[in-house]
Amino acid sequence: MQNSLTPGTRVMTTTGLFATVVAVDNEDVVLEIAPGIETRWVKAAIGRVVTPPATLRRVTSRPLTRPSSARRARRSPRPPWSATATRTPARRSPD
Repeated sequence: MQNSLTPGTRVMTTTGLFATVVAVDNEDVVLEIAPGIETRWVKAAIGRVVTPPATLRRVTSRPLTRPSSARRARRSPRPPWSATATRTPARRSPD
């Protein structure tokens, strides 16, 4: 896969960085990670070639609704991190 890299190819590095190949030089690849920002990587750091999805799903304008069980769970009386939660007092060192 690393040998088939050409300028313009979208890739993901092994660390999860998405970029576009700008240039290939022996064992190095120059990646554009943002417009005008280029970095040099070793070819072995390219994890995979990213292909765009064949078709995109149509987004509906219908509002999202929660199931009734989620609404009930949201109405819990008090979150566990509330100010009324008990704390262990700090210990003082003997003088």
